[in-house]
Amino acid sequence: MNIDLSFRHYGDAGKDKLRADPSFDFFKFEVIEDGMLLEGSLTKIITKGKNKGDVKYLPEGCRKTFITRDETVAWCEKYEKETGNCAQCFGKSKVMKSWSAKDGTEYRPCRKCGGTGKSTGSNQQPILVQAQ
Repeated sequence: MNIDLSFRHYGDAGKDKLRADPSFDFFKFEVIEDGMLLEGSLTKIITKGKNKGDVKYLPEGCRKTFITRDETVAWCEKYEKETGNCAQCFGKSKVMKSWSAKDGTEYRPCRKCGGTGKSTGSNQQPILVQAQ
């Protein structure tokens, strides 16, 4: 599978590997050789005060896991089979192109799925979409 892996890919594959609770999230990503050491814990949303709406990482439920690139690619293939969505853009049909303080985030059509958001399958070629 030809895919540009991001922290989200490693994080989602790591959560699947740990069979983590939906409120679990990773807060530390450390690249080691051909993989990543992830550390995370259970989270909750702060409901009061100046930090209302922010995520708080709880001390209980702190866990670490190491996940390789191959495990992450296998997770992406499984994700595509289970959901029918493109593993690169997670079915959103666009990926981040750039970010700047002045203009914010710019997006471009996903090259893997050709901007459809759907899995292209192992023997189909993506449809190329011209950015406007």
